[in-house]
Amino acid sequence: MSSPSANSAPQSKRPLDLEMGLASLPLLVGLAIQQRSHQWLQSLGQWSEEIFRGEQLPPLPFPPPEASE
Repeated sequence: MSSPSANSAPQSKRPLDLEMGLASLPLLVGLAIQQRSHQWLQSLGQWSEEIFRGEQLPPLPFPPPEASE
């Protein structure tokens, strides 16, 4: 018959709750950074659309079309 200590898993020195808490901190920080960068990129995209829309650009002087004969 095998002894009970041979079947049991080795005990860790730190509790599992502490390990999970420490592992969740980088995840939460990463999610916060991702959300901020998404908002920043979205506002940058809207700003670039406004530039290329043409409403804020001055009109270009084109020569009048020549009359065809």
